[in-house]
Amino acid sequence: MLGEVLRLVEVSRRPVSLEEIAAALGRPSSAIEGMLETLMRLGRIEQVQANLCQRCPAKQDCAETDGISQCYQLKAG
Repeated sequence: MLGEVLRLVEVSRRPVSLEEIAAALGRPSSAIEGMLETLMRLGRIEQVQANLCQRCPAKQDCAETDGISQCYQLKAG
């Protein structure tokens, strides 16, 4: 399962959120959190802030004000 999480982050062309990863793998967010922490400790991925509103089709009608979420991407270098 750890490999599946890493592959999902690797193939993404943008930072992905915990919720996106959990939904793509059909697992609860709580199960994915620990795997993301492990991958960060191993130096494989890093946590970044991403503006999720920019790619959301409902951004004009949304009540959210910031749209900033913690997301994950491959660690540079």
